[in-house]
Amino acid sequence: MDYMDYRKTLGIGFNDKEKQKLFVNRIELLFHNNHMYFSKTLEEKFCYWAGIKLLDGTEKCRFDTHLSSMWSYLEPQKRNFLKFLFSLTILINIYDASVLPHNKILPYVRIALTDSDIPFEIIEDDEGVFILPKGAKELDDKLVNEPLQWLVEYPQARTAWIKALKFYADATNKNASDCADLFRKALEQFFREFFGDSPVVYINKMKISRAKELISSGMYSVSEACELSGYN
Repeated sequence: MDYMDYRKTLGIGFNDKEKQKLFVNRIELLFHNNHMYFSKTLEEKFCYWAGIKLLDGTEKCRFDTHLSSMWSYLEPQKRNFLKFLFSLTILINIYDASVLPHNKILPYVRIALTDSDIPFEIIEDDEGVFILPKGAKELDDKLVNEPLQWLVEYPQARTAWIKALKFYADATNKNASDCADLFRKALEQFFREFFGDSPVVYINKMKISRAKELISSGMYSVSEACELSGYN
């Protein structure tokens, strides 16, 4: 029985802030108690993608630095958990791509998320790792889990759906229409992979096929067949 199980048994729950604080503390321990090193090139790359200024004197040092030094970049982000998670995700993608499997950060982060009872979905694709905030289970099943399982055999549509999910995670009222458009494109890509044609081409083919059937029956003129098939 772990720490979280004890609290549940005693009827002591965690609120979201406590869960986030526990997760951040776990990550801080990971950064300070390991034998991982971060090259200066990777540090500069991280700062560029995270939009964080290099620490004073960093650009003058040519030697690899212990991973604990990277905590100096993440610690100020603790005040906003999503920003902290965003910066951590960038670091994971940059660091894990450059090291052997047993030195990767992601497995530790996955354990920390689970131990902290934080509802997040970790998605891995060709572009790297993405940590998606989870909502109600019903919504997650319909929007994340089930579609990704259905789309395993349709890689292009699956990639498009993941792209839409990434955008959805940070969607606002101002860009909601853009988010909806990405999901529409993902569905169109699935349609194209499944049927072999775009929706427009497929529908036109169906109309033509129906018109041919009506004309061949000898019961309708060309104009009548076209009208009944959806051609105005």
